[in-house]
Amino acid sequence: MMPFQHVDQLSLWLAEAGIDSLELSGPDRELRLGRTVQQGLEAKPTDPARAVTHAVRAPMVGTLLHSHPMRRVPLAPRGSLVRAGQTVALLQVGALLVPIDAPCDGVVVEVLAEEGALVGFGAEITRLSDIASEA
Repeated sequence: MMPFQHVDQLSLWLAEAGIDSLELSGPDRELRLGRTVQQGLEAKPTDPARAVTHAVRAPMVGTLLHSHPMRRVPLAPRGSLVRAGQTVALLQVGALLVPIDAPCDGVVVEVLAEEGALVGFGAEITRLSDIASEA
């Protein structure tokens, strides 16, 4: 039996990966992981004079990916609500995938860099509108 502290850590890792369900079976093995995709969220129209945006920037040089190579679902399409620390894109450096995380809670209002583009350190990848400025 798995100790509760390990279950907590596993739950944290699954949540960070965006996985919200897990099924395990035995003895012939079966594993199912699930993820709920939020679609249809749109940014509310805001007064441009009041809108506060935050840039999400590349932490290093690499090839930009808007989705994981094993999935076709974009990590943070335009109009999606993201939380601080949530991965919004990936940088591929050789075989390594480096997450690009949102610096704050917000709604993706603009995707600035194209899929597969070579981006440099500090390149602006996307812009988030501040949720507080939309209230």
